[in-house]
Amino acid sequence: MLRGKTMEQKHRIQLLVDNLSDGVVLLDLFEKEIVFNPAAASIFEQHSSAFTIDSFLETLGIDMTEIREVCFQNDDIIQKMVDLPVENETKVLDVQVKGFKYPGYLEEGVVFSIRDITAKSEAEKMKANLIANVSHELKTPIAVIKEYLSLLDEGIGGTLNEQQLEFVEISNSHLDRLNRLIHNFLNMSKLDSGKLFIKPSMYDMNTLIDEAIKPLSYRLEKNKITLSKEYDQT
Repeated sequence: MLRGKTMEQKHRIQLLVDNLSDGVVLLDLFEKEIVFNPAAASIFEQHSSAFTIDSFLETLGIDMTEIREVCFQNDDIIQKMVDLPVENETKVLDVQVKGFKYPGYLEEGVVFSIRDITAKSEAEKMKANLIANVSHELKTPIAVIKEYLSLLDEGIGGTLNEQQLEFVEISNSHLDRLNRLIHNFLNMSKLDSGKLFIKPSMYDMNTLIDEAIKPLSYRLEKNKITLSKEYDQT
């Protein structure tokens, strides 16, 4: 009778997972069975019918010791990215592993939620490559402009007056700012992919405001405009 109820519950679970759009793989640790829903069978293709529990875990790079420690002892979830070679391509899978027990029974099982994110991963790689290439193409002319500004500053093209030297200094300052923006743009791409972490730091707001105002000083003076600034010390 106990076994009959258990089998009925397993059947209900099977019906549920078969209708999920994400790939789901169930491991019955009592019966030593492995069950793929249609979405998971499609992801693993012909390999799904040949898997044993051991070979499946080996393919994902997960062992039972890790599952028992993380999923059962700590009641936590294992999450990892897996590269799966199939035919002439390598699929990128997002895998989550969770342990469970059949309600009212001691039998243990493991459920794997598996999503094929190959297309998303390829798109992210293309985006990263595009950003890197664009950034490189921007940095090259910036470096050339800075070099010629340096020559002007040194008087190679003729002696500059005080105002001209100030213009060169402001131009250099904004080229440095553009370089920082490009660098930040690259970092944002790394941040999106989880390869970079933000480390907040203190910065003098007075200095930041002065740097923003300085490029406007010539036009303000020419048009007889006075710009005042107030700092909130709090």
